[in-house]
Amino acid sequence: MSQQAQRAVTRILAIDGGGIRGLIPALVLTEIESLTGKRIAELFDLIAGTSTGGILAAGLTVPDATGKAPMYRAQELVGLYRDHGEEIFSAGWLRKAWSLFVGAEYSPHNLEEHLKKQLGEHRLADAVTGLLITAYDMHEGKAWFFSRLAAQRKADRNFLLWEVCRATSAAPTYFPPFKLPNEKATLVDGGVFANNPGLCAWVDDHEGIDPKAPLMLLSLGTGSVPHPVTFTRARRWGKIRWAQPAIGAFMDGQSDTAEYQLGRLLDPTMYLRLQPELGEEHEKMDDASKPNLGALERATTHMLKEPGTPERLKEFCDRLVAGGAPPIPLPAGAR
Repeated sequence: MSQQAQRAVTRILAIDGGGIRGLIPALVLTEIESLTGKRIAELFDLIAGTSTGGILAAGLTVPDATGKAPMYRAQELVGLYRDHGEEIFSAGWLRKAWSLFVGAEYSPHNLEEHLKKQLGEHRLADAVTGLLITAYDMHEGKAWFFSRLAAQRKADRNFLLWEVCRATSAAPTYFPPFKLPNEKATLVDGGVFANNPGLCAWVDDHEGIDPKAPLMLLSLGTGSVPHPVTFTRARRWGKIRWAQPAIGAFMDGQSDTAEYQLGRLLDPTMYLRLQPELGEEHEKMDDASKPNLGALERATTHMLKEPGTPERLKEFCDRLVAGGAPPIPLPAGAR
């Protein structure tokens, strides 16, 4: 057997940012748990997330009372979007109007309360499997990575999980930046540089992962949305009108670029990207209305039923359960 075949396969899950559209990967992960009969944290060696994907990553790896098993199933995290989305993305007309000039559109209070309730006093080092969550430090102008490995090695990197999630989800114009206790960093949404954290999870030395070792990577998007902005329309936008469309373009552009690069670099049998198509009317990251949530669910269901996708997903899940190795086929006639 070759040295390459002898090395263990590293299994990585990467979840994009996208605000309320995080409902999409939450539903996909629910389907994966149904297909495998296992919790998501039991299937992956490293779970990476940005923004809403970071919240999901933390929720999937926070420990239960034993400290060894994950507390939540993916289905339970779906409720964050269905049941609490409107509370998190809630703002009066006066705040919305004032945010055009000063401050963020939404108060972080409701988001922080739900994060504290979901994650409690657990810290980064407590995660039951490898964890990587992105943010960006506006003070130093550099990427900031929250990782379980760093937290286990250095006590001053062992932040509360709710703080990590608040930092990664501080999308400019939507929520205020976040400042960690005793840190100078002014942290905003990691989506400004890595909305799709797949490449970050693979090529950097997180959890001791060797980029040259065999790899399985499942990458989950929060919906691909067309942006048919005409030249005539865009050329008339001023600074205020450009703000949120520019943020969306940056995040979508980075996600698409990472998707392309990963698709070129990885073995297609070991890499799976799931990304539904959304209509322009459903692109908003803060539309938590029931009709919009219903549209996101339908788009996810449609994607999972597209020709070839059920078979591809089942094959990928079987391989995850087998630790990355191709599952051994059953003898003819066996069930």
